[in-house]
Amino acid sequence: MRILRDLISCIDGIRCNGNTDIPIKTICTNSKKVQPDSLFVAVRGTRMDGHNFIEEAVKNGATAVVCEDPPPKRLPATTVIVPDSAKALALLSAAFHSFPTKNMKLIGITGTNGKTTTAILIEQMLQSWAINTGRIGTLGYCWNHRSIKASLTTPDPVILQEIFSEMKNDGVEAVVMEVSSHALAQNRIHGCLYDLCLFTNLSQDHLDYHKTMEDYFTAKERLFLEHLKPSRWAVVNADDPYGKRLIEDLRNLNIKVISYGIDSKVADVKVTMMDCSTSGLEMEIETLRPIPQKIYINSSLLGSLNAYNILASVAAGVVLGIPRETIAEGVRKVTKVEGRLEPVPIPADFNLIVDYAHTPDAMEKVLQCLREWTEGKLIVVFGCGGDRDPTKRPLMAQAATRFGDVVIITSDNPRTEDPQQIIDHIVAGMPSHWKYVDPERIVIQGRKSSYTVIPDRKEAIRLALTIAERNDTVFLGGKGHETYQIIGTQHYPFDDRKVALECFREINNLSSSLRL
Repeated sequence: MRILRDLISCIDGIRCNGNTDIPIKTICTNSKKVQPDSLFVAVRGTRMDGHNFIEEAVKNGATAVVCEDPPPKRLPATTVIVPDSAKALALLSAAFHSFPTKNMKLIGITGTNGKTTTAILIEQMLQSWAINTGRIGTLGYCWNHRSIKASLTTPDPVILQEIFSEMKNDGVEAVVMEVSSHALAQNRIHGCLYDLCLFTNLSQDHLDYHKTMEDYFTAKERLFLEHLKPSRWAVVNADDPYGKRLIEDLRNLNIKVISYGIDSKVADVKVTMMDCSTSGLEMEIETLRPIPQKIYINSSLLGSLNAYNILASVAAGVVLGIPRETIAEGVRKVTKVEGRLEPVPIPADFNLIVDYAHTPDAMEKVLQCLREWTEGKLIVVFGCGGDRDPTKRPLMAQAATRFGDVVIITSDNPRTEDPQQIIDHIVAGMPSHWKYVDPERIVIQGRKSSYTVIPDRKEAIRLALTIAERNDTVFLGGKGHETYQIIGTQHYPFDDRKVALECFREINNLSSSLRL
């Protein structure tokens, strides 16, 4: 329990109406979840405005309200007028838990692709260095063998600060977290200051929210401009066009930057030797700053895109002062990342890979990796999410056909959108020389430059496994680690890995004892 007067002392430019010497038990943004002695914060969202629910919140027991506009009529609750409710919510949530990150090291990672793997690699480096480390991201909120399922990559401020507080109480010294563009645009991490910020790359995604790539980049850049502690380092991908722009912007502001890259000749952290095979990656990495040294890496992670994730994490490890032997040990400990180029073990003479790739750039890079070591056909199964940016759907088709031989277009998470409409958008991007083949005939005719459409994702997976032959690779893209499929507003159990295994058993009349 906290006193309202103490909580609001961290916010500038406030106007109060009513008693501030009152106890606050919880902070809420949902009027339906308000309890007695709650502080209700009215935040303007993309779909709803919390100001429209102030009266309901007070009726449900809120004794204080934080808002940007004064309520139209006097309420039996203390009113606190603030310049920005979203920023106020973040500060109030931190204050409620006595600013838990004040003595913790924070590492923030942003970018379109690679955030999760990079976060796990850095987490393992820190753990190997005997630093009790927590992680916040798409795969969950994890520390000390605890794991909370993630509803958002970067949770809302109330949950975020509660997690920080629990981590602090459990002895966590450092937190590695993925910071989404939505979180930055919505000020979810307002007031959080990071000891290191890292940028992986930027490609088309979330344009249903940000509208333009410029807006998307501006949101990402805020992590470095607003949340990096003074005199601390930014780690940026020098091979990425937006990364190059970010490096220039930051250096013009005298912000310290460590650049990394495989192609860049001027990167501070770069690869001098790399061997990429079906068993993993072997790399020699040279760092010019802040300490000139060479680090030898052996990793079970697959593909050149993971080389970038490793390179990013190594750059971060060097900046954090982790010894090179410990950096290498941390990388070596990460044998796989759930839903990221994840091999699914089946007793077959072809490969089965699951990946979360749901952007054109991610799809192309993953398939390029698979193409490099696939001797036979590369069979691609994918769909696109509903109620999301429709302009990337034809681009996903183009990415799939650059390296794939057979493409099976299906559903992903259609949500409230018509699955057939989503599929039609994807099909519109198929190159003219690619031949549509009826699903029943693709078993015979399914060779290079053939595609078909099966809206039922399980049946699409079944078909891919049916036509796969020796030395082929079957790629299931888009859902990765997810264990559900969203149809309408409902979540139904669906795990690509388990569904594929079930289909494989049925096709080959194997016993149910074959499990993941």
